[in-house]
Amino acid sequence: MMRGFSGLVPVLLIGVAFVGCSSTDKMSASWKRAGSVTTIELTGTKGALYSGYYVTNGEKVEVSGTLPETISAKDVSAFEFRKADRQATLTLAARDDTSYMNPTSVPGSVGLSGDLAAGWSVRTIKN
Repeated sequence: MMRGFSGLVPVLLIGVAFVGCSSTDKMSASWKRAGSVTTIELTGTKGALYSGYYVTNGEKVEVSGTLPETISAKDVSAFEFRKADRQATLTLAARDDTSYMNPTSVPGSVGLSGDLAAGWSVRTIKN
């Protein structure tokens, strides 16, 4: 009977070790790109209004204004920018020390949302 449990002990110890090693998105993002400055250039329909936010060092920073606009901040992990007029065009050029993206929110869409913490990914906001 004890023989069946002896095989489980190493498995349980490994499982406990992995549970204790979890991290938050903020820690993960700062570990991967600590101190990296991200520059976000918003262009498109000149004079078009936009609003949104970006997350820097785990804090959400609300922004709004007119195109074109440039934002620079350290350790950006996410963003979302929405157009006031769905018929406007919004192009985003984001770069840091090692990565670059250049998506466009075409007429009919609402804006762009991105995750920079776990690899650079972006999606078009349609509604």
